[in-house]
Amino acid sequence: VATAPEGWRLASVLALTVQFANVGPLAFYVARRWAMHRYPETGDAIVAAVTTYVVMALGALAMGALVFCWDATWVFWGTEHSAPLIALTFLAAFADCTSSLVFWRFAGGFRPLFVS
Repeated sequence: VATAPEGWRLASVLALTVQFANVGPLAFYVARRWAMHRYPETGDAIVAAVTTYVVMALGALAMGALVFCWDATWVFWGTEHSAPLIALTFLAAFADCTSSLVFWRFAGGFRPLFVS
């Protein structure tokens, strides 16, 4: 916080960024509905498989990039900002919010003993 251009506002900015990432489940729902309408027989399975891999890759890449970019800053309109930290936090939160929907469908294939 002491070295970030946002200073003590950084926590509020990151909290707002995580809240914006809640658009992930909505995007999953829209993609699933579109695929089920476009491809009635295989659309749901396609979206489930693609979304699972995209969410895992997105989360892993975001966290891996945060290792190297958390303290980087960019200048926008003459003001310095922690843009890489904010953007990568959004991507990690997007993956986290969406994974709740995507992975429960996968977990539904297991017996209740293994899920509870």
